Order: sequence, then structure tokens, then C-alpha cells
Amino acid sequence: MEKRFVRVRSIKDVIIFLSLIIIGVFLVLFPDVEAAYLGGWTLILIGVVTGLVMKSAYKDVDTGEVFLKRELLYSADMKQEILSAMSHAPQIIEITKAGNGQNLMLRIYYSKKSQKSYLQLFEYVPHQWESCSDVCSCELCSVERLIKA
Repeated sequence: MEKRFVRVRSIKDVIIFLSLIIIGVFLVLFPDVEAAYLGGWTLILIGVVTGLVMKSAYKDVDTGEVFLKRELLYSADMKQEILSAMSHAPQIIEITKAGNGQNLMLRIYYSKKSQKSYLQLFEYVPHQWESCSDVCSCELCSVERLIKA
């Protein structure tokens, strides 16, 4: 199964950059001291840059659903164990072994709204991550332990 995700702004991103801009405008319009005026312009600039750069959600190209992403790193000797668990029972993937290596990356896209999740395993080949599995679809409850780790 082929799934493509693109980065988009989440509600949290929009709230952060709009609040920076609003606070900055307030400080520019009602300055008590010169420092507040300059601080206001700084907050406006930071808010605009943050609004242009910050994208923390991922949208499925086919369906338009918005997902969050979680990545876990594993050592190379866990490859067969993770591949076999991904398609049948992702809840048995060991969290305690995550972070011990830098050769495998388990990428999880999940949506709490639709209770869906997608898993894909990547292997590090010098200078890039290459996919070594297809995208597996499963229910959110089966990967909830991995997401909270």
C-alpha cells in the first residue's frame, strides 16, 4: 500500500504564531517604554517567521485526513522482529529497545480523530533513510503504547 503525507500547519501552530503577532501588535500600539515598542516589533517578526516555517501536522494526500507523526529508532538486529510484528500485532514491538540504535526508524502516522494509524519501517543507508517495508494500516489502540513512549 502506498501512502503519501505532506506537512501542513496544525491548529496548535496557527494559535502559536497568531498569538505572537497579536501580542506584538498590542505592544507596538500601546508602548509604555521604548523597549516594549521594540519588543513588539520583534514578536511580530518572530510570529511571521514562525507562521511561514512551522508545520507540525501531516495530511494524507489521498483522503485529506490530518495526522501526527512519531518516530522511534532501533538497532539493526531488531529488523525481522519489527517487520513481523508490524503486519500482525504492532502492540508487541518493544518500546524499551527504542533509542538503542540508529539504523532503523519506525515511523508512525496517527490520527486520534479517526482512530487510524499507519506504520512504516526505514533503514539508514549512508546519507539517507530508505523504506524497507510497505505502509501498514492498523487501529490507533494497537499502537497507542508506541505513541506515548
